[in-house]
Amino acid sequence: MAETPQQSQAHAKLEERWSKLGFEALSHPEQEAIALFWLEGEVMNGGLHQFFANSCGDLSSLVLSGLARLGAKQTLAQFESAISKLGAGLYLHDRQVRLAHLERLPPDAFDAETVALQAYPEPSFRLALADLAIYYSASHD
Repeated sequence: MAETPQQSQAHAKLEERWSKLGFEALSHPEQEAIALFWLEGEVMNGGLHQFFANSCGDLSSLVLSGLARLGAKQTLAQFESAISKLGAGLYLHDRQVRLAHLERLPPDAFDAETVALQAYPEPSFRLALADLAIYYSASHD
């Protein structure tokens, strides 16, 4: 499913602001959108194991807050299930801790959640873009 014109405009603005300002200077909704972009890309490409193993796994807290704020309940439930298996708790932002936890898990630990997310229950990144379109129009940025 393609982005709507409003989502495409928000996507372009997000990329422009990220390039110009850097990730840390972005608003919380913008950071959440980027986290959801990486979640979708990694899950579709290699699964949740890949998401957690790569540096984008540092964005797990933003994934959680973004999914909750946007009402993506099915995706949130699958992501929370995977996090509970990972067992990294408060250390989700620390890649080395995540990698140590990943090494203790069987290779198929996240298969059920990955398959559920690859069925694309909710278009979380597009939901974030729709939200950003409203955010940008309200802030007149």
